[in-house]
Amino acid sequence: IMAGASWSRPIVPGVIGLTLAADLVKPKHTDAFPAVGTELCVREVVSLRAGYCGEKEREYTGFTAGGGVNILGKLSVDYAWTPYGDLGNFHRVSIYFNR
Repeated sequence: IMAGASWSRPIVPGVIGLTLAADLVKPKHTDAFPAVGTELCVREVVSLRAGYCGEKEREYTGFTAGGGVNILGKLSVDYAWTPYGDLGNFHRVSIYFNR
């Protein structure tokens, strides 16, 4: 079961926007945990992201970070970093094409 909400508002209209999101997650065989995140977007071109996952089953602090770049509305490149305790850091790069 998952329930969540988000809130978005311009900080400087047409220039900088802020999005906050929160979820409450209840996996089938473990306790419920919160997940929260924020995104700061500049001119819908550059995004900076940070979050926290409160899942106790994983051996890491729960903090995550990332960012993205949108190139002319046709190409987006996103990066995410998540620490996984003894397993080290997890780095994810995503590339999106839009026709």
